[in-house]
Amino acid sequence: MLGQLTLSAFIGLQFFVVVETPVNYILNGREMVRWDVLGYGTLLALVDVVMMPIAKGVAKKALPLWMMVIPTLIYAADPWIFLQSLKCESMVVMNLVWDLVSDILVTFTGLVLLGEKISTMKSIGVGLSFVSLYFLSHESV
Repeated sequence: MLGQLTLSAFIGLQFFVVVETPVNYILNGREMVRWDVLGYGTLLALVDVVMMPIAKGVAKKALPLWMMVIPTLIYAADPWIFLQSLKCESMVVMNLVWDLVSDILVTFTGLVLLGEKISTMKSIGVGLSFVSLYFLSHESV
């Protein structure tokens, strides 16, 4: 479990170390991180992080069915958060960032808190999510 998580993080970090300089050169200028885009994507993804373990608990009969009220009510905020996010970025980019951050955070939750396991190939896929986030959250200035 920890080895798989470490492999994913290593792949993501290696990308930032190895590729950042050539990307700066290709874009012919400075880059800046779009913290607003990452922030909205993370806020939207945190709803998924709350919902997924509750849904798993209900599915495994470890939690009562009425607990599904919690993610249902929290999910009601998503369209309003997404609406605000569209003031700083396009729908396409915001949706991708939301999905990727959610994938990373829910995977982390599953591996660390719920004790799930994934294969090495899937760990590489999670690592590539970091690569996608890098490109989606940077702007050339």
